[in-house]
Amino acid sequence: MRPKRTIRFALWNGEEQALLGSMAYVERHFATRAPVTDPALQRINPYSTWRHRWPITLKPGHRDLAAYFNIDNGSGKIRGIHAEGNVAVVPIFREWFGPFASMGALDRRHPADRRHRSCVHAGGRASGISVHPGSARL
Repeated sequence: MRPKRTIRFALWNGEEQALLGSMAYVERHFATRAPVTDPALQRINPYSTWRHRWPITLKPGHRDLAAYFNIDNGSGKIRGIHAEGNVAVVPIFREWFGPFASMGALDRRHPADRRHRSCVHAGGRASGISVHPGSARL
């Protein structure tokens, strides 16, 4: 089967050190934010200031991003996917995970992971995939 769109798989590191990998990926491919000019803020975690820096400068790849799905919060069975407040995707996710409900897969309301947030803060449509039980049902 040939997909209609490009499917990109990405691996990065530095996530446990302030989401450095995913932020670098977003800044390289989708959007950048103004640099930190306050010397006191330059010493703190860059993720903490990234979403508050304006303006956002979109890159050409931003308009090509249809969806971003992140899975990086453990191993084991996939338990669900987070809608991230996007009510339009809830019926789609319910349809996707419906056949796996008897195996414990659910659509989710609250993410258990933050690695996809760099994409969200750049205006991207992103969802985190859960691989453990415990999040609230939609």
